[in-house]
Amino acid sequence: MQIGTHALQSDFDAESDTLYLYSKKVPVASSVELGNLLIDFAKDGTVVGIECLNATQTLAHMVIVSHPTIWKDKTRLDEAMLAQVKKAHVSVHTEADLFVIAIELYTQDQQVLKGNLGVPIPTGSEKELLKVLKTV
Repeated sequence: MQIGTHALQSDFDAESDTLYLYSKKVPVASSVELGNLLIDFAKDGTVVGIECLNATQTLAHMVIVSHPTIWKDKTRLDEAMLAQVKKAHVSVHTEADLFVIAIELYTQDQQVLKGNLGVPIPTGSEKELLKVLKTV
């Protein structure tokens, strides 16, 4: 079940190795911390922000990319490439008992980095998911 989708802006702080994806238009209603990720939700359950700590390593486990210049080595993405990310598209849907966040990062030269994050939250229905988010 598709829950929502948002276009987000992007900032990468190389010094702290943190990638920020955010919406200036939609307010944050709740947040969930999952390891190195802080995910912000709007009232309707759509993702309106993601803060990714240790982004070069954390995203290396999530992204699906064929462009070789994105990798610094086999376990890390290149900081210079993450600094080129200017916008993101995030969509959220449920699949079985997972809350799936699909992320597409767009660089200045229009390279697309795609990734999926499966969050194990019981999601029998959209109403149940929104109830879970409101308790966070």
